[in-house]
Amino acid sequence: MISVTIPIKLVSEANKASHEHWRARHRRAKCQKAAVAFVLNCHRRPKMPCVVSLTRVAPRGLDGDNYVGCFKAVRDAIATWNGVDDKDLGYFWNYLPAERGKPSEYAVRIEIRSVSLLELNELRAQERALQRALAGAGALVERGAGSRGARTKTSVKARGGRAGAES
Repeated sequence: MISVTIPIKLVSEANKASHEHWRARHRRAKCQKAAVAFVLNCHRRPKMPCVVSLTRVAPRGLDGDNYVGCFKAVRDAIATWNGVDDKDLGYFWNYLPAERGKPSEYAVRIEIRSVSLLELNELRAQERALQRALAGAGALVERGAGSRGARTKTSVKARGGRAGAES
């Protein structure tokens, strides 16, 4: 098992993209990739399949989609170091909850461990079950939003009114 902590600042790439010049984004990604490659080159490559757990250490948190997106350059560097594309099915990318750091303390913690195919398939099955559960909860929330007195075209039409009319 490989466990390293690299002192790099991971930022929300989605939010920065609209406010930042492309060269600045490219420079930041290049530096992140170089730092990860420098540290991982001291270790032996794990046998595939493997589980890669990533944790961001920072004074402030990010929301879910920005949290995953901030790891893009790190993920690419790990895959390049291992000689495999990051979309390869031999990887299971695990994004652990962020750790709150002190003010101006930024880092990324990377843990890589080899697993059996059976364990990898179990992890993927758990992930699919979680995604289905979250999708079901999202559908309940969407259905619940319409029942709070919001008048939709179908509710007006069901009462005998015109589809585009509101009362």
